[in-house]
Parts: sequence; C-alpha cells; structure tokens
Amino acid sequence: MATDKTRKELEEHFQSAVQSEDVMGECLQMCTLFDLSPEDLFYKWEAFSYSGSVKDRMISTLTIDGAKELHAYLRQQRAAQAAVSTPAMPKVKTLPKSVLRGFGGTSKMSPSPFRTPQPMKTRIVRVPDTPTIVNHRPKAQYIPPTNLTEYKYLYMRERIPERSGALDDLIEDFAELVKSRYGVKALGDPSSGTEADTLVVGRICSDSDEKLNESSILLEPSRILGSGRRVPLSFLPSCTFRTDITGRSTVGLFPGQIVLLKGQNGDRKRFLASEVWSLPRLLAPSREIPPPGAALESDDPTDLIVACGPFSFDRDLEFQPLAKLLQQVEKHQPSVLILLGPFLDVQNELIKTANISVPLAETFQSQISAKLDSLLVAVPGISIFLVPSVRDIVHDHVAVPQSAFDKEQLGLSQHIVTLPNPSVFRINGVSIGVSSTDILMHLNSQQINKRLAAAPLPATVTKQSPPVPNQAADAMIHLSRHILEQRSFYPLFPVPHQLSSSVNLDITHSYLLRLGQGDGDRDGLEGTAPDVLILPSRLKHFHRAVDCTLVVNPGFATRGQDFQTYAKISLPSVSSLRSLENANLANLATVEIVKMDD
Repeated sequence: MATDKTRKELEEHFQSAVQSEDVMGECLQMCTLFDLSPEDLFYKWEAFSYSGSVKDRMISTLTIDGAKELHAYLRQQRAAQAAVSTPAMPKVKTLPKSVLRGFGGTSKMSPSPFRTPQPMKTRIVRVPDTPTIVNHRPKAQYIPPTNLTEYKYLYMRERIPERSGALDDLIEDFAELVKSRYGVKALGDPSSGTEADTLVVGRICSDSDEKLNESSILLEPSRILGSGRRVPLSFLPSCTFRTDITGRSTVGLFPGQIVLLKGQNGDRKRFLASEVWSLPRLLAPSREIPPPGAALESDDPTDLIVACGPFSFDRDLEFQPLAKLLQQVEKHQPSVLILLGPFLDVQNELIKTANISVPLAETFQSQISAKLDSLLVAVPGISIFLVPSVRDIVHDHVAVPQSAFDKEQLGLSQHIVTLPNPSVFRINGVSIGVSSTDILMHLNSQQINKRLAAAPLPATVTKQSPPVPNQAADAMIHLSRHILEQRSFYPLFPVPHQLSSSVNLDITHSYLLRLGQGDGDRDGLEGTAPDVLILPSRLKHFHRAVDCTLVVNPGFATRGQDFQTYAKISLPSVSSLRSLENANLANLATVEIVKMDD
C-alpha cells in the first residue's frame, strides 16, 4: 500500500528518527496534507533546521518537537502563499493640486453644489386620542441580545479580502470544532492526492450559476487546510451517512453548507466521499432563570403571540390585518407580542407605484406606533418586540444582518423593544431566536437531497453530543436542522440571483448571523441552541421539536387580499422552568397556529 511505501522511504531518509510512532505519524500527516514526497519532506526539514528556526538548534535528529515546529512552519508558508495569490487593491495616486483646481481642490474655490446627504429629520406626528402610558411594568423579564451596537455598520463597503477572509474563517472554525468535539487529531486536504481515506472539512459550492446538481458539486477547503483550491465532489454508491439521530438517512446539500466528509482523491481530480458525517450539534439550551423573589408580576405560564408582516393588504395601507391582530392580542392578554416585518412593505402596490400622499414615516407613526401605544394601555404589562425586514421601506439599513428600527424616527414608545434582524434574546430565562428572512423557503428551493445508508457515528464521538429524542423526520425538520447544524440564521451562500432582492447579505458581518450562546460572538462555534426559533416562511406554517429546539413558522399575517395566520406560544412558568432546569422545553411548550379570519 501507498502508506507502507511512504513509511519505508521516510525510514531511508530520516533513519532512526522515525522509529518513534509519534514522529512517524507527524511525518505521514505532513506528506499527506502538503502533498510532499518523503524526499521533499527531508529537504524541507534540512532547510528548516539549518535556518535556525528550530528551538533546540539540533539538526542531526528529527524529534517530535522539531516535527511539530516544521508542521506549523509549512502551514504558515501555505497560508502566506494563498494570501499572496489574492489580488491587492491598487493604490490610488494623489492628483497634483493643479489638476484639482476647479474641483474643490483648494479652499479658495467656491463650495461644490453637490453635498453629502444628511439624515432625514422626521416630523413626529401626535395622533389625537392616543392614551398616555403610565407606570408600565412588564410581566416578563427581558435580556437583550449581545453586540447590539455592532449591527449599526456601514453596508455596501465590503472589501474583497475581508469577504474572503470571513468565508475562510468559517471553514477553519468548523475544522476546530470537529477536532475538539469529535477528537479528530488532523484533517486532510481534499484537493491533495491520496489513496487512503481521510476526513476533510469544506464548503459546498457549485461550478455554475444554475441550481446545484450532483454533477456540479465542488468542495472548497480553507486556505490553511487546502489553499482554498476547489475540487469536484462525488459520492460513492456505497457512501454512508454517519449520524447519532435515529431514522435520519437523507442528506441535504446546498451552496454555502459546511460539511464533514471521509474519502480520498486518488487521481487528484475528484474527491470521492465514502462517508458523510453529521456535524457536531449545538449543546442543549442553557437558561438564565430569574431567581426566586425576582420582580415578576406573576408566575403564570408565559404566553407569546408571534406574527410576521405584511400587516396591510397589498393594494392599500389601511392596516386592517394589524388592527384585527391587535384585537386578538387584547382579547388573550399575552405577556409578550413579537412582530416581525415587513411593516411598510416595498412590494405594496401603492408604494411601488408611488401612489401615496403622506410621508411613509408618518404613515408608520399613525397606523402602527399609535396602535401599539393603545395596546400598551389595553394590555397592562405586555412586552412588545419589533423586528425589521429588508423589505421595510421606512428602514435605511437594508442589508442582512440588519440593525433595529430607530424609535425616534418612527415615533415608537420607549416601552417598545426594537430588535436587530436576526437576533437572540431571553424572556424569563428562555432563549428565543428570531429572523424575518425567509431562509426556509430559500433553502428548500436550492438544496438537493441524497438518500444514503445510515450508520452510527464512532462510539468515541457519540458521547460528545446531547441526547436527541426520537423524532419523526419530515421536510420541515430537515430544513430547520440545517439552521441549527450550520449555526447560522442564513447559511446559504451565495444568495441565488432570483432571491437577491429579498436578501442583501453582508458577508463581512456574517458573524452576527451565528447561533449559539453568546450569539454574534466572533470567536468559535461552541455554544448552546436556542429554546425557541421563530422562522417565518412562505412554506406552510408549522411547529416542530427539532433536537432540543422548538421551531415555529407562524406564517404571514396577510397574503395578497387575504387574512392569514399568527402563532400563540405558551411557555412553562418560571417556577416550572426552575424545577425542570435541564428539561427539553420543546416538549413542554404548546403552540397553536391561528387563522385570523376564523
């Protein structure tokens, strides 16, 4: 076999130094990862040791420490080569002052007639008969998302090196996660020729602009693991799917997905996968339960109503669906109301044709802000949360991740909480993730499914993941599990051309899309899953227990000229959560999808 031949050649060049199995293993790994022959590796070692880079300066014998230092040096060398291959932005030369005369280049010239646009000053509309909110005390304890200020970035200013660096870092983060959670010592390069099976981590890509298919799949490693060289990916007929989830045998593949595969690249032209491994899952949700005696109005179950816009029919701006929804809220008296955009939809016929006579910000104030003020009085102690959408014409931030609404501009009460899109926050210790982007529909339109023979993960890695209850698999569970496994509210990349109008994805700030404890953290992917994940979609409304997370698609409040649906969620009381701290909330909460015209 090739491995035996490589061992013999290593023994010829390094002699007694590779009698140690640790040193031999390190040398074999370097030959595989960096596509080196034993002779090439020996010359690399000689040059490295003569350069004085080895700490002990001993060049006669290769030790395990020296081998590790050489391995690190070769990785740095490969990363540097990959960075050099990225074209740098050309420097702009400063024009001489003589050329600038007449273009505002000197202080003596008259000021340019073209001025930098200033932020719009919105007039705050005082709607008559709006009740005054006094002593509003929320029933539920709210803990905001982390890194709120980082959502207020300047979009459309991404640089190519920053984008490519963010994409590369994500692969590296997953590689480190696999090593730590699965106990894998080293990962291979899928573009490097090898006759032995090796584990690789990479991103699924397509070789065309069309929808992904089995003949167009490419696998992209990171710059460190494989210089970023994409290689065609195929699956052996006997390929198996290793997972610890009972009854799971379908693998969904889509552009941008990070995958863990086992296989080989014998001819250096194509990586042949013999096994697909499920990625390490997020840990079971952790809860920050309010302590006994905390200032909560009651210890009743926490009731939530969740609805997603548009909240007006597509041919008017009368907001009848919103008025009807708020009547239902006033009737049921929940503790929490979560409204997701769009509120003033760019796809509304009146807005598209500019057939409006009142400024849109004033329309928002009179039709939405004023109604929410009345609700705060009618439902004492209610907490109201607003999440924007990229289709909201009253929001000047139209990229995902998206900053929260400006309360002052829209005349919103200080008692209303505005959240970024997406975000994860806590209500009475329960973590809730929300996003107004229809990722489920986008994934469903772009993924391809492969049915593979199921096999368990090796016993050494099964214990690394939290236990999963037996769940009947269906399409909605598969789609939702992609979000959790990829640890992202929007793992699809690139955004398909036909969907680009609804998602302006900012890759540089994609760390704000990450799921897990400390959501929005730049460092690593370790973390816990949210208790509840709210993902509105054009797909049929549903609620499912996916692993340890309750996933809810409440549907949309309207479609065309028709009333549609919203969701009522009842979470266990604080005292119940305290006594069942490690229980699976997905099995304790109750969900009802309500049709508004019923």
